[in-house]
This record gives sequence, C-alpha cells and structure tokens, in this order.
Amino acid sequence: MQSIIYLAISMAIIFFLIFKKFDAGIALFIGTFLYGILVFGLSFLGIAVKAFDLNMLNTLVTFVMVIFMTEIMRIKGVATKIIKGLNILGSRMTAIVTPLIIGLLPMPGGAYVSAAITKPVFEKLNLKPEEETYINYWFRHVLTMSWPLVPGVIIVAGIIGIEPYQIVRYTWPIPLASIIAGLALTLSMLKSSQSLEKDIKGLIHLWPIITIVLIVLVTKMPLMHVLVSISILYAVVSRINYKEFREAFMRALNPTILAVVIAAFIFSKFILFSNVGIEMVNILRNWGAVSSFLISFTIGILIGIESVSMALSFSILATSVPAQLFIYAFLGVYVGHLLSPSHPCLVMTVEYYKPEYSKTYKYIVLSAFFTTLI
Repeated sequence: MQSIIYLAISMAIIFFLIFKKFDAGIALFIGTFLYGILVFGLSFLGIAVKAFDLNMLNTLVTFVMVIFMTEIMRIKGVATKIIKGLNILGSRMTAIVTPLIIGLLPMPGGAYVSAAITKPVFEKLNLKPEEETYINYWFRHVLTMSWPLVPGVIIVAGIIGIEPYQIVRYTWPIPLASIIAGLALTLSMLKSSQSLEKDIKGLIHLWPIITIVLIVLVTKMPLMHVLVSISILYAVVSRINYKEFREAFMRALNPTILAVVIAAFIFSKFILFSNVGIEMVNILRNWGAVSSFLISFTIGILIGIESVSMALSFSILATSVPAQLFIYAFLGVYVGHLLSPSHPCLVMTVEYYKPEYSKTYKYIVLSAFFTTLI
C-alpha cells in the first residue's frame, strides 16, 4: 500500500509540473526519481541503470529516425502535394482522409499543419468553424494507437518488449471504432461538394511510409533498421542540403522527446521492481478491465500529451495486467488524451479555426463516448 501512496505522490508532482508549463521531460524525470528515492532509497540508482539496455537504445533510435524523416517531408512541403493527390477522391472524402493521412506523419505541430492544409477543402464544403475543428482534430488521431510510427506506440512497444508494428494486435478495434464514431457525426456535416485542384502524382510522395510499412510487415525486420535505411535513402532522393539536413536532425534530437523516452524506461523499471502495479491490480482484482481503462484514462485526460500519457500508463500497467487487458489501457489513454483540454493538437486546432470551444468539445465528447461504447 505504501508503494501506491508514493506512486500517487509522484504522479501528482508530474501533473502539477506539466500544468505549470514545465518541460514534459523534466517533469517526468522529477516524478520518476522522486518515486525511486521514496521506494528504494539510495539503491534507486542501481535499478535506474538497468533501464539503459538495448531495448531503450532501439526505441531511442527509432524515435529519432521517425522525426527525422517526417521533418524532411515537412521541409520539402510534401504534405501539400499529397493532399492534391487525395483530391481525386472528391471534396467530401478529401476532408476526412486529409487529416488522417497527415496523422501518418507524426511531426511536431502536425495538427496545425493539417489545419492549414484542410482549410481550403473545408471552405469548399461551407463548414462551420466548430465542424472544421472537430473533423481535423478527430480524424488526425484515429490511428494514434496502432500506427507504428507514432511516438507513443514506439515507447510502449519498447516497454513491453515487442516491435511497434505488433502493437496493432492489441489495439486494432480502437481505430475501427474511432473511424465509425467519427463518420457518424461527420457525414451529416458534409452536405455540399465542389471540385478541388487535383494532381494524382502527389500520391507518389507517400512512398517512404508505404515502403517502411511493407518491408516491416513482409520481412519482419526490426522497424529501427528499416527506418534508418529508408530515412537515409529519402534524404538522398530528396536532395536536401546541409542546412535542411541539420534542421531536420536537430529537431529529431529534441531533448524533451529523448528525456520522455529515457524517463519512461527508468520509471517502468521502478514500477517493475516495486510491484506497485501488481498491488493496484490486486486491490481491483475483480475489475481488471475497468481499472486498466480508468488508470490510463485519468493519466491521459490530465496530461493530454500522447507520448507521455502512454509512457506513464504502461509503466504502471505493462507488468501488472495480462496482455488481453492491454486494449482497455490503450482505449483509456486514447479517449482521455483526446478529451484533455491541455492536448496540444486541440489547442492549436482551436487557435487556427477560431470556433466556439463548447460546440467543438461537444462533438469530441460524443465521438469519444461512442468509440468507447463500440
């Protein structure tokens, strides 16, 4: 019971610091080491060192290469070209598919990027600001729990010791339910359709993502190896200059992101050696699915940052609940972080489209509820 109290204190400190606009990496490090010191005393250092293994290195390199590749795509303006290719689907489908496709490129500030790109499409459809905000925000995140290039998926895969593409075996119902819930609201909003500028050649620019996914699925090669190879190839083919290379690589070495990954692995070791997850599950032994959902939902809605929320949730749950209950932990994080008022993507999208916040939030709540129900 004492370990649970210490965990609650550490989590409260992490939440407080993030709400006070502390760097997420620093906040997570402070909370992690506070928990380690309270539970293990001076021996916490020996346990922390155990986290620095090949699994952590693999996760870090994978993380860096994902951001590096998507930054090159951003610098080269690839997203706009991809959307012109998608316009062959018609304005209604483009309005839905565009934020989803941009969501495959987990770039920092991606919600703002997709908002800017979808604005001309939404204007053709005469959508209200709250409808524009909802469609862009919701469909950008429908694949968050399954797409192997998403930072949070990479972290969780490292924590539970599998390849990122294997996460889908636990999470596939979530994107399915999320898309159904989103379409139920969105299709009633898309009442008119007008022609848009089309260029099917723009779809060619999806080749790095398609190539990575196909190679991993067909050959079962580690994602890290494929990412390194394709990212280098893409950099060469894109003919990036030194300035562009340096910008993309420095963004990929974002200290906050690296700190979140390292702290998450250390925290998971502390959780494992303290058996606090097992204690929590024993208290709620007859409520395994509910407790998995509520723990991760609470973390998700309070923090609002996908990678941090997933890292914290699975640091607690990965070693203490059976794998068949992981789906509820993923669902809790997904719904929670989408409903969080501190979610950066929500803040940026609202800032861009200028809707009435309450009307937009109503749509998000309804879709979150139906996703959970499905």
